[in-house]
Amino acid sequence: MVLGQLALILLRSGLVLLFSCHWFACAFYLVARVEAAGQSQGGSSWVGNAWFRFDDLNTMSRYVLSMYFAVGSFAGLGDGDLHAVTPAEAVAVILFLSYNLFAVSYITGKLTPCYPAGVRQADRQGRVVQEAKEGSKQAFALW
Repeated sequence: MVLGQLALILLRSGLVLLFSCHWFACAFYLVARVEAAGQSQGGSSWVGNAWFRFDDLNTMSRYVLSMYFAVGSFAGLGDGDLHAVTPAEAVAVILFLSYNLFAVSYITGKLTPCYPAGVRQADRQGRVVQEAKEGSKQAFALW
């Protein structure tokens, strides 16, 4: 039963993270698009100097790049290739990172009660294995 509950919690938490990153990826794309529309050459945005290459990409490739920015921001992997440049983008990233604090706290709070139950189950299984080993030693001792 514990494995089923843990799997359900992990699935639900994974979906929360996936949809969160999806919606923020869409928001990051929108902010970059709006920021670029206000400037004649595409301007500076989180896409950086690659705006013209980004603008020529198909929709799926733009989505993947936006999702990469969202997941990189969520995981704290910001290696500098994509980063917030304008104040509007900085606000969007601040909101996303603030949301991430609550999301990680929520997931940790949901997973914490499963840990003692999993330990108890593993402990019970360990005792069964230990008893089986002792029983087999006794059986072989009789020979």
